[in-house]
Amino acid sequence: MPQLAERDLRIQLAKHLLCVIQKETPSRIAATYISSLFDCYAKSFEKSLENLSYQVPQLLIQAILWSQEELCHLQRILDLGAGTGLLGEQLKDLAPRAHIAAVDLSAEMLKQAEMKGCYDELHCADLLDHLADCTRSVSPFDLIVAADVFGYVGDLAPVFRLVYQNLDNKGLFVFSTEKPTGNETVPHYQLQASGRVAHSHEYVLTVAREHGFKVLRDWSCELRAEDGHPVLGHVFSLSCAL
Repeated sequence: MPQLAERDLRIQLAKHLLCVIQKETPSRIAATYISSLFDCYAKSFEKSLENLSYQVPQLLIQAILWSQEELCHLQRILDLGAGTGLLGEQLKDLAPRAHIAAVDLSAEMLKQAEMKGCYDELHCADLLDHLADCTRSVSPFDLIVAADVFGYVGDLAPVFRLVYQNLDNKGLFVFSTEKPTGNETVPHYQLQASGRVAHSHEYVLTVAREHGFKVLRDWSCELRAEDGHPVLGHVFSLSCAL
């Protein structure tokens, strides 16, 4: 089985790198590529971040705290692309009485998250599929977060639409995006040499407003280091309240 998983990862990686080389950006990154990549990466994931000055979970917590007056009662939280639970641990400290659910495509990453005990529910699923299921079956969330997730999502419109449908009428959506590298103008989103998708600032704001969100705050920040250079991005705090 490990050999099959590694072979599948090589195939999916080759397809993904071909898109990078040809400068083609799919609206959705193949789920098999993402799950294969992070299944193989899960056990060493947090170790690999130690030298990267990885700050995304802390930045999102700061954004939530800044918007605290918008969060009178944090009872239900959804962590999109939860990974190994780095953000989940901090969410549990922030809102110890809240019911926190996690969704991720990688079963192996979720196994690491489960050991932390910070989630009340763990779902191995595509985030769009899970959000669609939540719309039909559960109560709205007070807070939905996505830390370093949209680097593997091209078109944000379907995500924003479903997030809005799953939030309480005063709910908060907090997430990060990467800035495009270099001086090239990116009108919407683009697959970078890193293999991740970067989104233009104006595109994110436009999609947010088109789907009914009020932009509470967004700011430019350093997400992590890569090859000795900072990876720049934005952290956004959106509200359903008009």
